[in-house]
Amino acid sequence: MRVLLDTFSTLEDFEHILLPFLPLHLRYVLQRYTAIHAPLSDPSLHALLGESGHLKGELIVVGPYASLRKDAIALKPSDHQVPVDGSQDWEAEDPFVDSFELQTLALISINLSLQTLLTFPRSLIRLALVDIPFPPPIFRLPSLCPSIVVLDLSFNSWLKDPDRSRTILEMVNWDKWDDLDVLGLRSCSVYQDTLDRVNQNRWLDIQIILT
Repeated sequence: MRVLLDTFSTLEDFEHILLPFLPLHLRYVLQRYTAIHAPLSDPSLHALLGESGHLKGELIVVGPYASLRKDAIALKPSDHQVPVDGSQDWEAEDPFVDSFELQTLALISINLSLQTLLTFPRSLIRLALVDIPFPPPIFRLPSLCPSIVVLDLSFNSWLKDPDRSRTILEMVNWDKWDDLDVLGLRSCSVYQDTLDRVNQNRWLDIQIILT
C-alpha cells in the first residue's frame, strides 16, 4: 500500500490510474491502511469510496483533511448482491462492485451534525465516534441503530469531565442495545455508577475499555 501511494501520489494519478485497476478487496485494504498511516483528503477519499460511499460495508473518515460526504451514509448498496450463504461465483462476481450494506462506521476527528447522525442506518453493528469536537446526541443511537455490537466513544473531550460524561451517558437507553458487547471509553472520565448503569439488567456484562 505504501509503494502504491508513493507511486501514485497526485490526485489525478491516484484517481484515474491507480483506482480503476484496484478490485474491491484491495480498495478495502487501502482504506484501512490510509486511515492509520496516511489519512486521505476529501477528494482522494471520495474517489476511493466510489459510488457506494463505503467499501465492503465499512466507512472510515479521519479528519481534519477529510469530512463525511453528505450522502455517504444514505447511499444504498448495488443491486448486484452477494449470496446470503457467503458463497461467490468468482467467474461471475464483479470484483469492482460493492453490494454490502454499511455495517461499520468510524468517524475520527471530524464534525458530526445532528442531521448526519439521524441518517445512520439500522444496518450498523460497529460504530466509532472518536475525538468528535462537539457532543452529538448519542442518546438517539439506540433507536437509530438497534443492532450495535461495538461502540467506541474514546478520546472525546466532552466525556473527560466526570459530571458531564455522567449526564451524557445516562441519557442513553442502554437496555435497547441487546447485542452490545464492547464499549470503548478510553481517555474518558466516568463514574462507577455510570458504568453500573450501562450493565444493568444484563445477563452478561458489556466489556468496557477505559485504558
